[in-house]
Amino acid sequence: MNLVVSQTDAPALNQAALRRGRWRGKALAAVLITAIAVAAFVTWLHVAHTIRHPHPVKVTRQPRVNALVWSHRVFVDAAFFKRWLDARDISFAVWSRQHPGAVAVFNRRPVRHR
Repeated sequence: MNLVVSQTDAPALNQAALRRGRWRGKALAAVLITAIAVAAFVTWLHVAHTIRHPHPVKVTRQPRVNALVWSHRVFVDAAFFKRWLDARDISFAVWSRQHPGAVAVFNRRPVRHR
């Protein structure tokens, strides 16, 4: 079937084609924005679930402590700590009687790294 279009109908058909093209572009943009919003929402739900129900980290053995943290400082051996206490006129013997758990850190052997 052959369709004949007159000169007067041609501009109206062009306008209709342009409107149809704009509508398709707007529909495609709406679909893309909706898809991005859904993907962001699903990702947010996954993150929120992970934060509310974290998986525990399995530690095969307890790490060995080889340093003492005291007064916002880290002391790796008793000699440095004794000098620090002496500078503050505190006896290491008195301090060690008051803090036996902290002294035990200095009595452990250092762990050799493999």
